[in-house]
Amino acid sequence: MRMDTVAVYGTLRRGKRPVALRGYRLFQPKGMPFPTAIKTNDSSMITVELIPVSDVQLNGLDRYEGVPDLYQRSEVDSSDLLDGCDVVGSLYIYLASRGLMSVSWKPIIGGDWKYPDRGSSADAMTGSQWVEEQQKGVFA
Repeated sequence: MRMDTVAVYGTLRRGKRPVALRGYRLFQPKGMPFPTAIKTNDSSMITVELIPVSDVQLNGLDRYEGVPDLYQRSEVDSSDLLDGCDVVGSLYIYLASRGLMSVSWKPIIGGDWKYPDRGSSADAMTGSQWVEEQQKGVFA
């Protein structure tokens, strides 16, 4: 079975070894429980975790991330991975022309996202858990 690597920076982080990735910035859209990554042309850095995924899992992640409507899966240049990593993988970046542009965005200083009001990123919710919490009014 073929395995790919995905660099995750938000709700999919699980508390594994963090790696710095150069050339991206993270933002928190107002009222949303997840960050968005934007490719930059500068030395900005974000913190990611590298996770191995099968083709089936990668297809599932594409659906979860809303590819091709909200995000695109973009190849990460291994020269942008710091901390001695040489893994080539993918990263989901937000398509700036899509829906959340009308929402105010807060830059995530330092590029290391933690789930708001829930401690570390290891406590992050899945998309379906977030929908359940939305229905209860937790994030209203």
